Amino acid sequence: MFQDMSKDFDIKKIRRSNTISESNCEPHVHPFHEIFYLSSGECTSFIDHNIYKFGKGDLVIVPGGCLHKTVYTGKGIHERIVISFRQEITDWIKEQIGAEYLKNCMVPGVINIPEKRRNYVDSLLDKLMFENDTPDIYCEFDPPCLSAARRALEQTFSELYGAPKRVEDLGLELVIMAPEMLTPLAVPEQAYPQGTLYVVVSHWATDGEFGSYEAPFTNLMDAQRQFHDDLKNELESGCIEKWREKSQFAEEETAESYECYLDGEYCENHFYLSIEKRPLPLAPEFIRTVAAAYEDECAREDFLDKAQALPEYLALTEDQKKQLLHNADIKGRISHYLDLCDTYWECYWDAVSKAAQDILQEDQQASSQK
Repeated sequence: MFQDMSKDFDIKKIRRSNTISESNCEPHVHPFHEIFYLSSGECTSFIDHNIYKFGKGDLVIVPGGCLHKTVYTGKGIHERIVISFRQEITDWIKEQIGAEYLKNCMVPGVINIPEKRRNYVDSLLDKLMFENDTPDIYCEFDPPCLSAARRALEQTFSELYGAPKRVEDLGLELVIMAPEMLTPLAVPEQAYPQGTLYVVVSHWATDGEFGSYEAPFTNLMDAQRQFHDDLKNELESGCIEKWREKSQFAEEETAESYECYLDGEYCENHFYLSIEKRPLPLAPEFIRTVAAAYEDECAREDFLDKAQALPEYLALTEDQKKQLLHNADIKGRISHYLDLCDTYWECYWDAVSKAAQDILQEDQQASSQK
């Protein structure tokens, strides 16, 4: 019986029982090579007019074009991993080790893997099966723009190949990646919830000198305080009072901005201060960091509420109390005891379930009324 395969490479795991007749295949031949590794059970194979008996930990090589048949013996489940591949995909190996050496490797036979090396072989085969089950994604990578990053990339591949490699040699325009190797980058303005950043912006110039700065805040009142302090400092000790004495002095202000300058000399003499509102895309990692900090603060407040009634706490000095609140793993201890409380989680998930039912029912009712 002649068999062929639809692709150049395949790997699969086969589990069979010797209690079913179908487990013993008919004699067959195929143009592709086959290597299979028996991870459990016992087999007898007829390969190219020779009979081979093998068991757990044996690796069997069946070159393309060889007539062969496998018979499962013994009791229980027989499990093997079968690797099938066409001759064409071994060309790169041929270039590395030579055609004659490769030919000598691909001869019928059985190789016993030492027991101490079987875990390593199992892990390699697991990786092969995982990569074979996932699609290949063809990627084009931009070369690094920074010289330090270019040197680091070149060093990595030079060590990998054992020869000097330049970025231009790496073929970054066509790289095959598995899905788990890639992290899709979101468009922050579209994918993330939006917060607001309040930025105190200032730029100034006077007597041939100039400068600028920005101070970001996540709270408007914090930005307003910074705005007030900066403007007060400039009015009291800056150039504004000196400029007021000149006829070309001009100033403009709103609730969140102040600007003054000498008319006709703006580039040489001006002061500008404002609060700008800017959108702030909130990445999931940032939200988790803020949430963790908030949970820590809530845990410290709850801890203090209970601890300050205990005599052990009252016996501490003020410095010891501050150190206790900042150094103790308060949130971790509370979480530990919550995990031991089944009732807490039962109530939580019951509340989640009821909320889900309410929301879905309300949504269904709203849809039916449209």
